[in-house]
Amino acid sequence: MIDYALLESITINKEHGIYRTTYSFSHLTPLSDTKPRSSLVLLNTGKPLSNNYICPYAVCRTPDWLKEIEQSGLPPIEKVRKAGTERFHNNGANLNGSLVEFWQWSASDLVSNALRGILAEYIVAHALDLADAVRSEWDAYDLLLPNGIKLEVKSAAYIQSWYQKEYSKISFAIRKTRECNEEINRQSSCIGHLAVEIDLNRNRGSK
Repeated sequence: MIDYALLESITINKEHGIYRTTYSFSHLTPLSDTKPRSSLVLLNTGKPLSNNYICPYAVCRTPDWLKEIEQSGLPPIEKVRKAGTERFHNNGANLNGSLVEFWQWSASDLVSNALRGILAEYIVAHALDLADAVRSEWDAYDLLLPNGIKLEVKSAAYIQSWYQKEYSKISFAIRKTRECNEEINRQSSCIGHLAVEIDLNRNRGSK
């Protein structure tokens, strides 16, 4: 073996009595040291794969050497909920400005497109008692219910923060997305979502 990759899908079709297998993968990565086929262990038998194995694929356990490769590098930074009173500092020396002042500077325009979407997520999270955690930028969904249902929150507004000749038209696009794993910095296969629509502007004349 000279490369490894992330498996995306396996499809088995029967055509004219003949089974055909189609598979796709991503993130093809060369191995620094080649590995024999026998370094893989078959999932169903627990026995090493034969070095003479010639079929297109085999379902194997993830080998320890691959786990070590994937786990090497810098781990993700742990997200901690902030209070807002934290001060910026340089090697322990306090600088001008606090975290809440940064929030006031960067997040006061609640009507802006980028921030309005995050605000909609917060409103739904608060209504569902999910607002005690820390929002993740990596997730392919916005909120995760205790029963495992993933929610995608969409927001729109008739009035924007910039000059308009007329009200904006409200529309939403719900499509499958790739879920990112921040532990290994990889994307998984496409997944769908349950969408929740939040209308933040019931009155067209208000902001």
